[in-house]
Amino acid sequence: QVYESAVINADAILIIVRILSESQLKDFLDLCAQLRLDALVEIHTKEDADKIKNTPARLIGINNRNLKSFDTDIRRAGDLAAALRPDQIPVAASGISTKDNIQKIRAAGIRHFLIGESIVRASDPENFIRSLKE
Repeated sequence: QVYESAVINADAILIIVRILSESQLKDFLDLCAQLRLDALVEIHTKEDADKIKNTPARLIGINNRNLKSFDTDIRRAGDLAAALRPDQIPVAASGISTKDNIQKIRAAGIRHFLIGESIVRASDPENFIRSLKE
């Protein structure tokens, strides 16, 4: 899939840390660098954050959704962002549906967001996005 992504001129791929060993993660990140692909490296737990410490991962997606129960907790992004290296860029993902959510996450020092489901479910996606920014 990494090669396929490069062939179709993708800019980036998603790498989910919890399903990989640290050595597999490093191998995928090295391959991405060779293929000139960015990687959004998704973490969900402190263990995931620890696993990426000694890798070249830079763009870190922090999934606020518990992948077992599917509950979301936007505090997770701030909690896990604190465990990242200074050169790593946190991206809060999942469960972001209001301007208040964004303000709380920004208060934790996170400036980047991945918002999908809320936009797709909005009756007026353009106004929904605008409401998050105002």
